[in-house]
Amino acid sequence: MLTICDTALPRRLSQLVITVKCATFSQSCKSLFSKSGDLFADLLVDDTFVYKTKVCPKTWNPTWNESVSVIASPKSTIQIKVFNHFKLGPDVLIAVAAINLFSILIEHNGVLSKCELRLSLFQGCDYKGSVFVILDKLKICVQSLESESNIFDNLSQVPCSSNRAESTSIQHQSSHHHSVGGYTTVITSGTQRVNGSNLRAEASISNPPRAPINHHDKAFWSALIGSLFGSHKISSRNTLTTVDSTSRAQDVELPDRQRPLNDWTEVDGFWETNNLSTSASLPTSNVTSQNNQIDASLPPGWERRFDKSTQKYYFVNHKCKITQWEDPRERGMDETQPLPPGWEKRYTAQGQRFFIDHNTHTTTLVDPRTGQHAGSLGSMGVPLQYERNFRSKVNYFRACCTNAMLGGQTKLLISRDNLLEDSFQLVSQMSSSGLRRRLSITFLHEEGLDYGGVAREWFYRLSREILNPMFGLFEYTGTDYALQVNPASHVNPNHMTYFRFVGRFIGMALFHGRCIDGGLTLAFYKQILKRKLTLEDLGHTDHSYYQSLIYIRDNSVDECDLDLYFVATYDLLGALHEDELIEGGKDIKVTEENKFDYIRLMVDWRFNRGVTKQTEEIHKGIFEVLNPEWLELFDEREFELLLSGMPEIDVDDWEKNTVYLKYTRSSKQIIWFWKLVRKLDNEHRARLLQFVTGTCHLPLGGFSELTGSGGRQLFCIERTGDEHWLPRSHTCFNRLDLPPYSSYDQLYEKLQMAIEETKGFGQE
Repeated sequence: MLTICDTALPRRLSQLVITVKCATFSQSCKSLFSKSGDLFADLLVDDTFVYKTKVCPKTWNPTWNESVSVIASPKSTIQIKVFNHFKLGPDVLIAVAAINLFSILIEHNGVLSKCELRLSLFQGCDYKGSVFVILDKLKICVQSLESESNIFDNLSQVPCSSNRAESTSIQHQSSHHHSVGGYTTVITSGTQRVNGSNLRAEASISNPPRAPINHHDKAFWSALIGSLFGSHKISSRNTLTTVDSTSRAQDVELPDRQRPLNDWTEVDGFWETNNLSTSASLPTSNVTSQNNQIDASLPPGWERRFDKSTQKYYFVNHKCKITQWEDPRERGMDETQPLPPGWEKRYTAQGQRFFIDHNTHTTTLVDPRTGQHAGSLGSMGVPLQYERNFRSKVNYFRACCTNAMLGGQTKLLISRDNLLEDSFQLVSQMSSSGLRRRLSITFLHEEGLDYGGVAREWFYRLSREILNPMFGLFEYTGTDYALQVNPASHVNPNHMTYFRFVGRFIGMALFHGRCIDGGLTLAFYKQILKRKLTLEDLGHTDHSYYQSLIYIRDNSVDECDLDLYFVATYDLLGALHEDELIEGGKDIKVTEENKFDYIRLMVDWRFNRGVTKQTEEIHKGIFEVLNPEWLELFDEREFELLLSGMPEIDVDDWEKNTVYLKYTRSSKQIIWFWKLVRKLDNEHRARLLQFVTGTCHLPLGGFSELTGSGGRQLFCIERTGDEHWLPRSHTCFNRLDLPPYSSYDQLYEKLQMAIEETKGFGQE
């Protein structure tokens, strides 16, 4: 039971990279199970599952060499559980190893840089073997750790609850043993440090904290999300399936806003520390009277503070207990506010926004209207300083989906010739629980077994059918061929049912980690996320309409005598319609005083014209699969990347993350293959990728994060058959069977024929 002292202890949440290298097992394991095992490892931080390695088949000396970035506190416990995988039965836990992170940090003066450890694996009290891990990229101030321990010493003198005697007993035992998932591991003798590459074990002295901290899942994720993003509490009564197959109702802490972080590797638990000490000095001693006036205009419950490390101000919401860089008075400010006289906004070739002050002949990245830094975009299309933060959001979202996935399978038998209607009928009839089970797709009259590849192709091809403007649900916005909801979709009497199906389909793609062939506008994604649409969004959707509103904004309406009223007219299926923007709008003339209200209402009308009910149905469909809170982390660009994957194909990244079977990198067929890929345009590269993997879109991490039936599966080229064969693909394993062709021209001809002419799945 978590006591008051435990909750008061300040947490310092930090990023840690853990590499699980390899493991060795004693003869007792080999005789107990079989002559060879199919081993994989689960990584847990404070009893929370964070990562699963690949399965190493038929060996008792597995080599995984897999790295994962986790968030942990200095007093966290890291567990490595090794399982034997059985195809026809449940996996069997072989042994468990544990790391007391606090003692490792003290031993290494708070710096873990490629720290090599060989940990003893135990099952109960029986020694089973050892696992070799590397801890990296963690730096903590040792003095702060000691001060936290001193604070805890003082707090431990205060009676915490009626269970004090029980708590004392546990504290006495914890200095010798640590309980890991029902197995007791002797930390003092089980943790060893490896010197150099010879892996020579050397016993290390373990210094566990004076009192154990029971890191419940809820408490850990609460502190993690609160520190990284700011949080608000959302009650979730969903029963989630965990790694140990135990179900329990949880209150989930979900991210709300970006927390201002200087460095991800060291994050202070602000709210817990604030509860411990109310005497912390605030950087307000040098605040001028002008700053006091600025602070006085903040909304109730808000406070402005100064971050010494970045020399920037940030804002604290004491009601919701969140922190953020963004000034709450400027939240939701749109581009309808004009720039100051003499200012101009431009973009670089890389999409970087900047501002020109013609009065002083200077340029700046700071928006003169808001004082906010424009920022630059990273490789995934999000601001560079938040790119790592974006990855953490995706990892958290995937963890939510994994925990909510139900057991069993949802089997769909679909005809390729009637793909849309078959899918619509089957998905519409499914319950919400059926949407959260593992998908098993079978195409009619095809023998292919779905280990992931068939489902990827189903999502890809069905998305192209749904978004086809010829079907009437969506339409092109303009010359860029982006797609938006069609206000004339009512020509199909069942269009609302189809939009509910579209929502379910998008929710399934997000839940199961599949990509769709999108092409939707950013405004559509903002509508899905229920974010405020601005004039700038209209510029990406309807440029002529945008230019008209810009002209109204930048010129005097009274002088131009535009004779505008608060009404909007539009043509729908050959008929002219008129909508009042406000009640009695046809009698209210647009003037210089009310033109900004007119622009705001026109933007809202343009995006919601005839599509409000359709968008609501899409919302309902998505949230039958996902919890709405899971998507609150993302903005519209991040949401687009999450749903549609990486837009471009990097051939260098592709070649770097490709493995070969019965070929080598220097084989002439491999050299010809990459020569061919580099000559193809992006469209034909996408078709080649779709032929091999089932989808033409990449996951967020590029080719290094391609997944197969058993987890991460790199692109593979295998030598098969003779030169008279056509290339074949195994989409479940991202594998291309490439025969040993005798010339480049022959390889090009055969590969092109395979991509263009083949269709369907079969079995060897």
